[in-house]
Amino acid sequence: MPTYRELVELQLRDFEGYTGDGFGNVGDLPVGDRSTAPKPISKRDLREVLLAGETAVQTAVDAAAAASLDAATAEQAMLDVQGATLYASSLATLLANTGAYPVGTVFATRREGYSYEVVASDPDRTTAGGMMLRALPTSSGTLRPEQFGAVGDGVANDTAAFRRMLSRFTRRYEPDPEKRYHITGQLDLGRNSEWVTPIRLHVTGSRTASDASLNVQTGGGSQHLTLLFAQGQHKGAGIDISVETAETAPWLAIIGNDYYLHPDGSRPAYPTEFDFGKVRISATSYSAGYSGDGNAAIRFQGMDSVEIDRLFVRNFQQCYRHYDVTEAEIGTRIVNLDNFRSGVQVTRSRFCAVGKVFARGSTEMREYVPGANALVVRSVEEFIAGDVICHDAGEHGIRITSGFAEGGAVSGLRARDIFTRASFGNIRIYRPGGCGFKVASGDSDDTGQPPIDLVRIDSLYVEDAGLQDYDTNGTFTGQNHFGLNLQRVNSFACGSYVTRRVNALHNGRHFALIRTTQNFYIGSFQGNGCYGDAVFWNSPEIAYNIEIGTGVCSDYGRGGEGRMLHFFNPANMGRVSINLNAHNGPTLMRFAGTQTGTPLSFWNIRSTYFNVADPVVAGASEIRSRIEVRPATTAITSGEALYGVEDMLLCRGEAGPNSTVRNGLCDVYLDASQTRSYVAVNAGQAPSSAVGAQLPGVWRARGQSGDAFLVFVQKVAM
Repeated sequence: MPTYRELVELQLRDFEGYTGDGFGNVGDLPVGDRSTAPKPISKRDLREVLLAGETAVQTAVDAAAAASLDAATAEQAMLDVQGATLYASSLATLLANTGAYPVGTVFATRREGYSYEVVASDPDRTTAGGMMLRALPTSSGTLRPEQFGAVGDGVANDTAAFRRMLSRFTRRYEPDPEKRYHITGQLDLGRNSEWVTPIRLHVTGSRTASDASLNVQTGGGSQHLTLLFAQGQHKGAGIDISVETAETAPWLAIIGNDYYLHPDGSRPAYPTEFDFGKVRISATSYSAGYSGDGNAAIRFQGMDSVEIDRLFVRNFQQCYRHYDVTEAEIGTRIVNLDNFRSGVQVTRSRFCAVGKVFARGSTEMREYVPGANALVVRSVEEFIAGDVICHDAGEHGIRITSGFAEGGAVSGLRARDIFTRASFGNIRIYRPGGCGFKVASGDSDDTGQPPIDLVRIDSLYVEDAGLQDYDTNGTFTGQNHFGLNLQRVNSFACGSYVTRRVNALHNGRHFALIRTTQNFYIGSFQGNGCYGDAVFWNSPEIAYNIEIGTGVCSDYGRGGEGRMLHFFNPANMGRVSINLNAHNGPTLMRFAGTQTGTPLSFWNIRSTYFNVADPVVAGASEIRSRIEVRPATTAITSGEALYGVEDMLLCRGEAGPNSTVRNGLCDVYLDASQTRSYVAVNAGQAPSSAVGAQLPGVWRARGQSGDAFLVFVQKVAM
């Protein structure tokens, strides 16, 4: 193809056969063309010459125009980037970027789905090029710890990342439920937060004064003692925290608000709620705690409500404690506590519900520890719990009080006249250091405290009460150890009560200690192996409506002295109906204190006893006239009566020398048949014939009628 120059010279040639070079009559004619005729130049020739390069010229013109337009709009095009989203393949790629973009530019990572905005200061992340980025909520409206640099391998320190995340305006969080984040300092959840996925933390280190620099909500100055500070409205799917115990300075609480935030008893002006599905807090080992009152898993004060669906706590001095919480639902499905000093302690609530409870106390420190209770209920207007199983509580298995007062005071902001009402399912208490189940008004059982209004239990089982409260010789070292302890209770109802000695020397001092309690009902009562009295009842005030449907107390008085029933001030008791039997004990009944009064006209006590050393009822005649006691008997078979040592028998004698009492022994005639044939039985001797019933063994007289016709005898040896 000819060049553009060749096309121009050909079109503007001088001669018809001459190419033309613009100088005329110069040059040779082309080969084969001898024409020398002149070649005139027309407009057509000029048009063809000029238009021969149209396409190339137009392309060049277009390119120049485009370049001019690009240059003119370059500045405006750069500003439009602010309203667009730039994508990086991953967060790592974005952080490795060395470029610079204007403030307001938004980046998104395709792999993780994170978004960031370029800011001028206070960044959450910074790129390799120094560009400052602030994390934005994900498409689901949440923030994730990884957006702020958290690793979640349980080793790398994620504290700073969590603090950055919690400082942002967005209050919905989505931690990775498969990861465990390593935390070494306090986290302030702020006034509100929502955790759409469970949060799992691994906590190391101890509380430090430097954490107070977080400036969490103002209070009494102890805010830095709580790891997860939750003063406000907080809810979530669950919390799982593993704590490496700090022996020297453990946290006052792992989760909670400032316990001393409102020392005057006032509430915050904003809503305060804590609502989580599953809460699990476990320490690597048990610690004695901070000033005898720390190392708690959960601790709240001054809250509108607390709701925990499932609660698991292990190796803490205190598992759960709240004061002044209006409504609480704690472990509505299950509460599982292991190796603790104090389990669940709730104080001053309008309503509190606890689900099924399984609590195993301290396995590292088996001794009587005041205040070491599995469950404490103080000043709760309405309390309800499901089945409760408790092992090895340092003091009481369950403790219920009303009118809680600090420092022994019975008035003021911390002492409310709240009449606690409590209901339980089936309760089983094993090896408590003190009482199995204690209900007492006030911490010091003072009469000035308001009484407990109502306690209802489906069934109560207590095993080895007071196990950790006596020395190796079997002597109790304290006084607060009973299977059941009721003091100042308006109404008590229990379907069945069983208390047993299994592995201990004694099963508590008494099976039951009851003081100033009325409207008392136990359907069936069984007790075995206590140190003193089976039932000790003290009524310094009037108490009506007392009923024990049926029951047996055995092996009581193991300390050498004890009664099946011991009433003090019975004159203040009325409408009493007790059907309780005794087996293997020193004394049957004793009445002491004030024994005469109007309420006594409503008494009815029935008892059958077996192997009781002293079945005589001690008390005023007015008392004894309302008591029906009789010895246990065994059916006669094959002409032989089978009686054990200490058995009592009322025999019918006959006038004559063989029916008289001689030197503490007795000869007795027994009615062997309807023919009224008798056999004389000398004490310690076999009968003279096989007619009638045989009484082997040594017997002694316990009493007789004036004419010796009726003789009360007791077997003293086989």
